[in-house]
Amino acid sequence: MGAREAGGILARLPRQLHGVPARRSQGSVLHLDLHPDNVTLTPDGPYVIDWDNARDGDPGLDWGSSAVILAQVAVGDGPLAEQLIRTFLRD
Repeated sequence: MGAREAGGILARLPRQLHGVPARRSQGSVLHLDLHPDNVTLTPDGPYVIDWDNARDGDPGLDWGSSAVILAQVAVGDGPLAEQLIRTFLRD
C-alpha cells in the first residue's frame, strides 16, 4: 500500500471513531495512540488495535495525539514518512 492510500485510511479512522459516543461522559471514544502500527488491514477493512490508552473526551485530543505520533515518524528517515504525514494532515 502506498503512503497516499495509508494516509487516507489513517485520516478517516478518527472521524469514524469519534462517531462512537463516549461510554461514561460527554464527547467521544478516543484511542489516543492511533498510528499505522495500531491498524490492521482485514478483508472487511481496517481494524484498530491496542486500546490500552483509550478514554472518553474531546476528539481534538485524539487528533493532536495522532499528529504528534506521526510527526515523530515524519522526522525519521523512512521512505514514505513525508508523504504519509502530508496525506494524513491534508485529509
